Amino acid sequence: MRLQSPRSSSRARLLVGLAIAVVCAGAAGSVGALPVAAAPRADLVLMGSATPSLVFANGSDTVTYTLTVSNSGPSAAQSVTLADPLPAGLISSSWCRVTSTVDCSQNTQFVSPWPGSLPLGNVSSGVETVVIKAVASSTLRHAGTFVNSPNVSATNATTRTITLSTAYHTVPDAPVVRAFPGNGNAVVTWTAPNDGGEPITQYLLTTIPVSPAGTPTTEPFSVPQTLEIPDLTVGATYRFTVEAVNAVGTSDAGSSATIAISADKSAKIIGALLRQQTGTGDTASSTDHEIAIQQFAAGTNGIGTLEETGVNAATFCGGAPCLDLVTVVNKLQDPVISGRFLVTTIYDKTVAKGTGVSFTAYYSTNPDATTGIAIGKCPKVVTANTPPCVTQLTRDGQNEDLKAVISYPGTVNFTDPKNGLR
Repeated sequence: MRLQSPRSSSRARLLVGLAIAVVCAGAAGSVGALPVAAAPRADLVLMGSATPSLVFANGSDTVTYTLTVSNSGPSAAQSVTLADPLPAGLISSSWCRVTSTVDCSQNTQFVSPWPGSLPLGNVSSGVETVVIKAVASSTLRHAGTFVNSPNVSATNATTRTITLSTAYHTVPDAPVVRAFPGNGNAVVTWTAPNDGGEPITQYLLTTIPVSPAGTPTTEPFSVPQTLEIPDLTVGATYRFTVEAVNAVGTSDAGSSATIAISADKSAKIIGALLRQQTGTGDTASSTDHEIAIQQFAAGTNGIGTLEETGVNAATFCGGAPCLDLVTVVNKLQDPVISGRFLVTTIYDKTVAKGTGVSFTAYYSTNPDATTGIAIGKCPKVVTANTPPCVTQLTRDGQNEDLKAVISYPGTVNFTDPKNGLR
């Protein structure tokens, strides 16, 4: 057997070493094509609470959000930011960050306002706690919910978001107020507005002398009203406001239009449900041609007396002049036929001259109509669906006034029909 010389052995070791070096160099040269190991990740946890569960939006009740941030690892969270834009309707915000020397239990530890977001730096272990306070604005209306969605983020962690909800109640809406002028009085009416989530416990009606100016007077009521305000000065103007009160506070004042008290006007409640006024609007007078406001609640009986001077005399009554003298109109809900009304029109005796004179009645439910619809005689059997018709046309009493009793279905329940006679 041939023995290898030491020199040859050294050479062999050198060749082997070179081969290994080449292989290793090749492996090293291919490292750039392999995936790079991911940066260390963090796992943020955001928790929170909102107290109390219900607030009154009165400008003083406060919502408190307590937010905690922690890290479940495995690496430290880098450049952590807590963000909370706060819901609309929350005002006067402040905040406090809990530390080893600050427990956020005192108002003096809070800073105003909350900036919307707060850098927390790097978070590795432990818990970061931030307390945010905000006031429920008194400008909110109608019950609702504050929905708050804070979030926490980091450069090496998934953003976490939570949702916190707080209910709020508000003051009522301003009542809608209407006022109708009379002769030394007024009729004022309003209905219940949205209560803001809390029952309305009181209404405050204020009578305000506008001209000449005077001292307002206020009366409390427990429920909405339709009521007569007596002892008002003829020739003066007035305005009426109503505020609604609940546990949150007092609503804005709803106001009527300014009305003028006049001897030419009539405003009266009959049977607590009927509002009566002469003329065509809230500022009507006895010289107006129409009856505008004489309302019956459904299913109730009532009777009222109003005057009118004429109805488009030249064209309304079949293209010829209507009888254009003062009439008195009574309106009565039919005691037998539900939803039907009887309107009695009495014309001045001077229009009923001689004998054998025939007359035709005209009507329209549109107060602006210039052309009326002729009304025929009622059938023997009148039902709720019978069209408007004349039940009587007579001369009444020794003065021989002309009286027409016209039966109207309930479609004209709340607006008096326009009447004319030729």
